[in-house]
Amino acid sequence: VDKSKSPVNSEFNGGIEIKTFHLAYTEGMSKNNTSVVTFYLYAGWLFICPGDIEEAGWNALWEKNQATIETLLAKASRIVLVAPHHGRESGYYKQIFDNLEPHLVLISDKYGKEPTDQRFLSAASGIVFNGGDTISALSTKTKNRIQITVESDGLANFDYTH
Repeated sequence: VDKSKSPVNSEFNGGIEIKTFHLAYTEGMSKNNTSVVTFYLYAGWLFICPGDIEEAGWNALWEKNQATIETLLAKASRIVLVAPHHGRESGYYKQIFDNLEPHLVLISDKYGKEPTDQRFLSAASGIVFNGGDTISALSTKTKNRIQITVESDGLANFDYTH
């Protein structure tokens, strides 16, 4: 794709900075640990989508890309983490929270699947939306979809959609 029209070019895509990272099988990683980890930064909001990466993969990815990830974190006033492994126990590890210090965790899961690890519900520091309560976690388990709208001035709100 021509760089001037690339979806990862923030001058073309409306100001969203996008960075992706991954590890290779040749680095001794399992399928989950080779998940593509994507960072989206817009108007001070950093959304982190780590796929199914596990602790060993995150630690290796962090070691290889720490400087770049820390630069993204420094640009963010709000950090939103999509819970690895759909918020299940197998996806929770303290190091990702220590490295990223998220304000909000989004849990993308279906009702009736494995239980959500309760640590995902309380590990983030929280965000106040629309002058309301402080929210540290949102889940799709019973609400289907979460829509967060971030305006160019950094103001944001969320809604559950069905």
